[in-house]
Parts: sequence; structure tokens; C-alpha cells
Amino acid sequence: MLFQQGERLGQVFGGTRMQCCLCSEAPDLISHLFFQCPFTISIWFGSKWQVRTDSLPNLDGRELVSWILSTPQLAHCDTEVKRQFTLFGAVVCDKVWKARNGVFYNGDNADPRIVLSQVNTVIAEFTSVENQLVGDSNHVGSLESTNLQRHNLSINGVRIYVDAAFKNGRGTAAIVSRDSNNRILDLVTDSFEASSPLEAEGHALKMGIQLCQGRNWEECSIFSDCQVWVKAVERRKVHTWQLAWLCLSVFNLLSTVHVNVYWTPRVCNKSAHALANWAFRLNLSGPLSI
Repeated sequence: MLFQQGERLGQVFGGTRMQCCLCSEAPDLISHLFFQCPFTISIWFGSKWQVRTDSLPNLDGRELVSWILSTPQLAHCDTEVKRQFTLFGAVVCDKVWKARNGVFYNGDNADPRIVLSQVNTVIAEFTSVENQLVGDSNHVGSLESTNLQRHNLSINGVRIYVDAAFKNGRGTAAIVSRDSNNRILDLVTDSFEASSPLEAEGHALKMGIQLCQGRNWEECSIFSDCQVWVKAVERRKVHTWQLAWLCLSVFNLLSTVHVNVYWTPRVCNKSAHALANWAFRLNLSGPLSI
């Protein structure tokens, strides 16, 4: 996130220092926007953490990140509590920054109660997906074992599960990779323009192959619940001319790595499916920390 605030814009373009868009009571500085602005103070204090950020010293961008990652107030708390606070702090900064930009660029009306509700919604969705990824592990592992036996496969090696969400010309692909003990190695998402659900599924498959290639995994199996793409890969045959470019790209990638692609029922692909839907709603792209 690049913070181009009034202070910095004034240095670049000249003119007087701009006031905070959310309160008009102080200069538009990082320390004010994220900690000392009445708008943001009400969000921090109104949350379950009830943090009084107005008592904190002025912090620059680097110090802000450091405080969120290792706030002294939680020094004696366990790792999970610290992780939850870091997630909350990161989402607060993201939503406050977007609210500020909405006011600055579009003249929007910003309400801290609405922003706090947005923060809590994002965290609840993230926690739900995270719990499903962990909670499904044993159940899905058993189902996957049956599916692997159907393909006469060994459970050794890395398994990559891919899926995609699509609506109104936009797609989001998701990847969940697991080791032989069913532990999650990677969670990766990518949002993009797409013409159809089939294109989105192909993009997810391509991402899975690229992940295997980038990690130099020698023993890797990719599982997709899209039979059209799995059959196209098995036969090395373009399934529709509109996506010939994507088919050929996938076939070319497969020629450079030792990867097997298999169909799996949706019930065995729930983690990737949940991750794709969640990332689609938030328009997320990139790897997620585990």
C-alpha cells in the first residue's frame, strides 16, 4: 500500500499542507490518519480490542507496521491473540485508507461505524475460510485417500488443489497445496478479467502448474473439479476454440514439468472452493500467510 497523503503531495506539487479528509482537524499525516484522527480512534476503541490509539506517539509508516506486528500492549499474550490483533490492525489500516481516498477523490461520506462493520465482516470471512481450511483437513484427507486410490496414486508428494469463482466478467482462482501429511503449504489467489467460468477454471489450473514449476517440485499432482479441463489435458486437445490460447498455454507449461492432472469431486476440493469464493468477494490476489 503506497500512502500518498497531503504532506507528501504538498512536497511534490507545492502549496499548503492538506488537512485530514476525515476530520479536517489536523494535517494529513500517516500518524494522524491511522492513530490520532477522531474517525480512526472511534474504530480502534469501538472494536473488541478497545485500544486508545490517541495516546500513542507519532509514528511513521515503518513504525506503524512494527507496532501492528508487535504491539507492546500484547507482549504477554499468546501467539494466537497477537496474530488476531495483527489481522485486525492490517484490515483497519486498509479500510481507513480506502475511506480516506473515497472522501478525497470521490467526495464520499465516511462513517466510522460502517468502516468498523466492514472490518469485522472481512475478519469474520477470513476466519471462516481459515477454519474451514483447517477443519476440513482430516475429513477431506479421508475422502482424498479414496479418490487417490481410484486413480491408483501414491499419497506421497505435493498435491495442489485448484478452483475458481466467476461472475460478470471477473474471475478469481485459488490454489491450496498440501504435503504428504495433508499439511497446507500454500494458499494463493488471483483475481482477473475472464469471459466464462471455464476460462477461470483454466486460469486456476495454469496457476497450479506454475506454482509447481516455480517450486521445482518433482513429484506433484494437481486436482481440479472441472472435468472439461482435466479431459483436455489428458488428451492434449483444445476443448473450445474460444479458449485455444489458454489450452495451448497450459499444454506448453505441462511439457516443462513432471505434473499429473486429475479430476476430483467437489467434496474433495472444498478448501480451494471456499478460498476462491472468499477471495472473489474481496477481489484479492497474491499469496496468503499461513
